[in-house]
Amino acid sequence: AQEVEEDVLESLQALLQTNGILRSLLNILEAQWKMNMEGKFVDLYKLQGALEVVNVTALICQGNEANLRFVSSEALSLWAALGGCNCKVRGAVCERLVALIFGLWNHCRHQTLEVVQSNSVTVERAAF
Repeated sequence: AQEVEEDVLESLQALLQTNGILRSLLNILEAQWKMNMEGKFVDLYKLQGALEVVNVTALICQGNEANLRFVSSEALSLWAALGGCNCKVRGAVCERLVALIFGLWNHCRHQTLEVVQSNSVTVERAAF
């Protein structure tokens, strides 16, 4: 069952990347960042749209290095979303987001550092 699940997830990830869904999700996340997160205190529970986009993005990137590299340009938004996780947000979503950030750190450290360090004050403000 685990093998079948992994095969299905891999196929779904490839399909969503190929059809431009991942790019669309990143565009939505960028808009959410500009409208609702940048320079503000983030409560992901109150931003249901951002919450679901982050959740689906994390699923698409789960164990997929190519998708992680693609998503690394939006590391800033993802770090801020992680800071916005609180006790009202479903635990599975926060776990996926932590796994996504961990994957970015492991596989795309240079790109992630470049994006986040240049905006560290903004990320800190969004996270607290």
